Parts: sequence; C-alpha cells; structure tokens
Amino acid sequence: MERLEDIFKKVRNELLTSEDNIIIGKMNNGAELNAASMMEVDAYSIFLEKSDGARYGSIDLWSYSELKENQFRVSVLEGQHEKWIEIGQILYEPLLLCKENNSVYLFNTDTEQLYCISSDLCSFFENCVFGAGYIALVPDYHNDDWYKFLKKLHFV
Repeated sequence: MERLEDIFKKVRNELLTSEDNIIIGKMNNGAELNAASMMEVDAYSIFLEKSDGARYGSIDLWSYSELKENQFRVSVLEGQHEKWIEIGQILYEPLLLCKENNSVYLFNTDTEQLYCISSDLCSFFENCVFGAGYIALVPDYHNDDWYKFLKKLHFV
C-alpha cells in the first residue's frame, strides 16, 4: 500500500505540472468518507480517500457522488448489489469490484461476460492503471496519451 501511495503522489504532482493534463488524465482531491459511506463502497473507499473519481486515459473511475447513478448494470449479475459495485469503466465497459474478495472485473456488455483483470484493488491500480497491464486493456495503447505518460514516468 505504501508503494501505491507513492505512485498516487507522483502521478498527481506530474498531472498538476503537465500542460497536457486535460488530455492525459485527471485526479480529483480525495473524499472525506464517514464510516457508513466507507462500508457502503467497501474496499473502493481506499481509492476514494486518495482521489474522489479520476480519469486515467481510457480508464474512468467514479467519484463517490457518481457511484449510485452507475450501479444499474450490476442488477443483471448474479449476486447483484450484495456482491458487486461498479467503480468505473474502461472504454465504456463497466469496471466492477467484487465485494467478496476485492477482485476487479471488466464486464463485456455485448456478451454479458465477466473477465477478472486483477485479483485485488491495489494490484489493479499498480498493474492496470499505473503499469504494464494497461496495454492489455487498451487496444490502441501506442497512441494513448495515458500510456505515453506512464512511459514518461518510467512506470512501463
């Protein structure tokens, strides 16, 4: 978790000083969540306290205020809201957190198939958002400004 904290700080600082930050990505200030809110959003609260929503290239992560309006796709899944929380999207496909084990899934809305992309939320950030795993999630990553930003920071 300490490594991830350092990554968040470095990315935030770099985005604040970059002239192209609107194109590259956006990290909001962290949310101040009470205990009830933290229980409601489960492990996703770890992220929300660092950044209340964000855009990392092709990955959009919902802010606390956006979460409720973006849970409608969870209702088609087994276990529904008791098991899943939609935390964002990747290229408009829902990004889901499994409340049972904190693994992260991509939901293909065309086939209604779930694909596990990370075994836990911290690994999702370290690998998929800020690391080489981004390549597997974004088909045209070579032309992606976030990927270029990760290269500039020597994360990939």
